[in-house]
Amino acid sequence: MMSNTVELCRQLTQARNELNNLRKRLQGLQAQHRKDVSHLEKLLAHGHCLNGDFLQGSSCKPNSGDDTKLDLLSGWKPIGHIISWFRTKNGTPRQGSVSSLSRGIMKVDKSVFNNPQHALEGLHEYSHVW
Repeated sequence: MMSNTVELCRQLTQARNELNNLRKRLQGLQAQHRKDVSHLEKLLAHGHCLNGDFLQGSSCKPNSGDDTKLDLLSGWKPIGHIISWFRTKNGTPRQGSVSSLSRGIMKVDKSVFNNPQHALEGLHEYSHVW
């Protein structure tokens, strides 16, 4: 009887800790969301170029700071795609043998990336690919 009570108290403490961790994570995600929305609103308000298109009534000006990152990434093309049963990494089992459906396929596009082996260099050093 006493060990059952101790176990229940331990589980309750663990559940409370997990709830606190989830609250902190939610607060962080909300802050990131507000920051991202604010950044997008600034881009739209200033009429910056997005993906090479002009926004209405604006002229593209040289970008500075964070906008430079957008310019650098806009010219990138994916070198391939990963096909997986899981839509997000959350819930993906760490052990591939847990489920036969957990195996993914990585397809490297040869028209964009002419040497697919370079895409796989160093991949063996990682235990998981998300």
